Amino acid sequence: MQTEKKAVTSAKLKIIALVCMTLDHIGHVFYIPMMSASPAFALLYTLLRFVGRIAFPLYAFMIAEGCRHTKNIKKYFALLAIFAAVSEIPFNIAGNGTVLDSSAQNVYFTLFLGLAACYVVRLLKENGKHILWSAPVAALLCASAYFLSTDYSWYGVLLIWLCAVTQEQKNAVRIPVLLVGLLLIARPWQIIQNDFAFACIDNSCMQLFGSLPALYLICRYNGERGNLRINKYFFYAYYPAHLLILGLLASLLK
Repeated sequence: MQTEKKAVTSAKLKIIALVCMTLDHIGHVFYIPMMSASPAFALLYTLLRFVGRIAFPLYAFMIAEGCRHTKNIKKYFALLAIFAAVSEIPFNIAGNGTVLDSSAQNVYFTLFLGLAACYVVRLLKENGKHILWSAPVAALLCASAYFLSTDYSWYGVLLIWLCAVTQEQKNAVRIPVLLVGLLLIARPWQIIQNDFAFACIDNSCMQLFGSLPALYLICRYNGERGNLRINKYFFYAYYPAHLLILGLLASLLK
């Protein structure tokens, strides 16, 4: 009965996150052509970015779950590090049309730092220590994301850590805590910093409300892998591959 109520497997979360991420990046990369074409394309852009807000919270959750269950944490770290390096040029091409750009780093760097925060939580659990002792380390990792200018910055690492520390909590506790994480990702302070500019309000609301379906999916997760007949390395390689393709297509439209 419990499995029927919670029918979302890891396989489903991966597919949903991948599709939502792709739609989000299509909107991001083709922002100018869409916004300048017609009001209909402007609406399409908004819809693509709104749906895309689902992706990162799901990836954050899966990093925490992956750390919890993996038997080879060194390999997990290595894969994230390798694809962080591989993805940097495609990330730059898709983001601003340049090959080299040190002003921002791709999301794999955020996931790597988030995994480190989760691993500290795991070590504390294994040694019978309170998981909140991981907070100082998580704060340092968040600071690292901020200074490295990683995608989703410090609040992305924080959300991954929150996913880890609430793994064994009931939804009555988990949902409010993760909502705080989603609120931080929405960056509401930008509204105040920009004198309540409409664009900032719009972006913040889109980020927060667009990501709420991810919270629903997380609550329905049943802890099972599910049937996924796709090699796991496909999901790692898809990120740089689709960014490169989108970036090159966007350059042809200029």
